[in-house]
Amino acid sequence: MIDYIDKNFDKGNNTLIKNLFEYENMINMPDFDFHFFIADVIVETVQYGDRTGFCNSLMNEIGDSNDEILKWFSKWAPDHRADPSFYDSNVLKETKIVFSRNMR
Repeated sequence: MIDYIDKNFDKGNNTLIKNLFEYENMINMPDFDFHFFIADVIVETVQYGDRTGFCNSLMNEIGDSNDEILKWFSKWAPDHRADPSFYDSNVLKETKIVFSRNMR
């Protein structure tokens, strides 16, 4: 999936890929932040004990095409400890403290 994302970014399809994720500021998120977000979602899934659920869903709920895998992942990620704003350096630059959020 990472290779697929990289190839699309190389082709200039950044917006197409980012639009799959339901985060209002995803288009403005720097590409390196987006990559870190994707990697962290996968790593945290393993780290916090949902590896089996992730793999079972990946193997049983979707097809084999990269498009299907990425579409599935974009819907799966927000439900599994993945708030893209925690990775968006544009958001993290904000100095306003919002007590309802973990980061700011």
